[in-house]
Amino acid sequence: MGLRFAEYVKTVVDIDKTGEKILKERNLVFFKIIKSRLKLLPGAKNFLEKMKQNFKTALVTSSKKDYTDLVFEIIGIKTFFDLVITGEKTKKGKPDPGCYLLAASKLRVKPNECVVFEDAPNGISAGKNTGMKVVAIPSKYVAGDPTFRQADLVLSSFSELSLEKIYSL
Repeated sequence: MGLRFAEYVKTVVDIDKTGEKILKERNLVFFKIIKSRLKLLPGAKNFLEKMKQNFKTALVTSSKKDYTDLVFEIIGIKTFFDLVITGEKTKKGKPDPGCYLLAASKLRVKPNECVVFEDAPNGISAGKNTGMKVVAIPSKYVAGDPTFRQADLVLSSFSELSLEKIYSL
């Protein structure tokens, strides 16, 4: 929707708290849960290794830095990225293309030289709005969304991905 959690939550919950306060309270519970349950998707580590060996890499997320840092700590993937763009570094969230354009600029590559890997409709729209190629690996929570038809390639898992498929885009 292009809104950060603190903005979005106030559109679905009528409560006498700020969105930032709700986010902080949610994170106390959420961070505790992910410390014991967060795992990489099957094939993700191999995928990240291939990408890092062959391309400049960036993680572009609407998530805040504290959450991203916790994910890096739990599953140990920070070294796979040359650049990390978190939600605080852009004015608007996805589907606004600004986050991907910022990453391309910082990596000193043209948008049409980039491939975006996404699991969510807003990310697919953001990638396509930049002129980048988009590979979709839909999250099970949004797999039926028609936005996935905009992707240049749709896969069911990271295990299906190969360098040949990326170069063919």
